[in-house]
Amino acid sequence: MNTTQFYQTKGVRKAPGKKDNSRHRDPETGLNQRQLSFCLHYLEHGNPTEAYIHAYDPEQKRTKLSIGMGTSKLMSEPNVKKFIHDRRKEAISNTSVTLERIVAELAKIGFSNITEFVDNKDGTMAVEDFNNLTPDQKACIKSYKQAKKAGTMAIELHSKLDALKMLGTYHGMFTGKSKDGDAATMNVNIQI
Repeated sequence: MNTTQFYQTKGVRKAPGKKDNSRHRDPETGLNQRQLSFCLHYLEHGNPTEAYIHAYDPEQKRTKLSIGMGTSKLMSEPNVKKFIHDRRKEAISNTSVTLERIVAELAKIGFSNITEFVDNKDGTMAVEDFNNLTPDQKACIKSYKQAKKAGTMAIELHSKLDALKMLGTYHGMFTGKSKDGDAATMNVNIQI
């Protein structure tokens, strides 16, 4: 029995003007209905405060401080953390998203060169025939459109700088730590 079926069989639905009976917990996840609602909303929208308001304060009667405290408390709840972690892990495994693929895609963008996409003929630059581009080159293109001049095309590449920053951060180049979490040290000797 999945979580949704559990709540449907228990009839645990909040009626307008009545308190939610949060004693009923899904035996599989350990979550009550509001916690489940929070988790599902958070996983869908990525905003914990919005998810908390959706699950616990739809009429928005609470203060920002109490909402912030409630959100923080809920995000530290072990069953909530586990549910979110498990669902994210499941989503990643279902989509074949791996760290290696992400790093490879960022590297394609970060190390791309505009000269790979244009042809310099007679002193004018023209975009290569799109059909002749490799899949790696196509992955670097953010957008393309017919240019104002008939028969020409304009392309925009993804940001090299953003891709290089992400790669550098992953490899610990900008944080003082390596990707393994070891502190990076540099010995500097200054003689006076």
